[in-house]
Amino acid sequence: MDSDPFLSINILDIRENQVRELKKFCKSEFDIDSIFSTASELKYVHEFKNQFAEQVEKEYENNISEENIKDIENAVNAESDVMKFMAQYEVPATINNINEVRKLLKKPEKVFEKTDGSRLADNTDDKDKLLQEYETISRKAHEEIMNSLYENQDRLDIRSLKQINTSMKLLNGLAKKNNFFFPCRQDGKEILVNLKVVESGSDKGSFQISFNGEKYGKISIEGKINKNSLNVNILSDNSEALGNIQKKAEMLEEKLADFNNVNITTGKSDEIPEIQAKINENVSTEKLFKTAKIFILEFAN
Repeated sequence: MDSDPFLSINILDIRENQVRELKKFCKSEFDIDSIFSTASELKYVHEFKNQFAEQVEKEYENNISEENIKDIENAVNAESDVMKFMAQYEVPATINNINEVRKLLKKPEKVFEKTDGSRLADNTDDKDKLLQEYETISRKAHEEIMNSLYENQDRLDIRSLKQINTSMKLLNGLAKKNNFFFPCRQDGKEILVNLKVVESGSDKGSFQISFNGEKYGKISIEGKINKNSLNVNILSDNSEALGNIQKKAEMLEEKLADFNNVNITTGKSDEIPEIQAKINENVSTEKLFKTAKIFILEFAN
């Protein structure tokens, strides 16, 4: 049991957000999974606050600018989904990381705005090559910063390069946990694609591709491989795009010929139940990534 409580309430000075948390303990709404989720999130937030205070005191004790103040304000006001993402992927709670995760979730089109990530999508069928490409981009970003510092460039240029470096370090770290972000061009416009691949645990042998574009709306492609069978759900929040999505899915049969059985279901987000497939202990990493790339090329380009 933790030494510190995950929720503390002063009855004489109770706040609205605390009332919402207390309701979860009522008999009619009691949900143990929801309570555990809240406890984990609040515990992480508490730890973050302590680390954050130490970092601010350490980094800005003798020198603080308007830019620093803006960074701190953005980090302090970060949304709960930012904190959940950082907790899920164990991202260190620094000011720079919080602001980069915030940008990743809220303004994904800005992530590769000043960085060439065009080769990433080409390597999504090979995990090793994909990781090498992230390493290369991160190294180049770091080298640009060092060259700028050496050449004594304008402060704003250096600040911009530092942000790019932080962003690429974050993406590189996430990639090592099988959570990949990379740009694709869809109908002439750049979109940010997120690929998650699961190689172990209860969801072993699965992948998820998600992105948001004008062509198909906010889309999620969830696939599970079991022996020589492939089950895929393609979900979109755009009802008008479902017809085109279904046509695209029907055209994939030839490209998925390695599987004896392919089942692709398309529909509106939240209307299709989660895929219930047996875990395949023998699914290869190569097969997972190659299959995911087929759907990326078909829907994200």
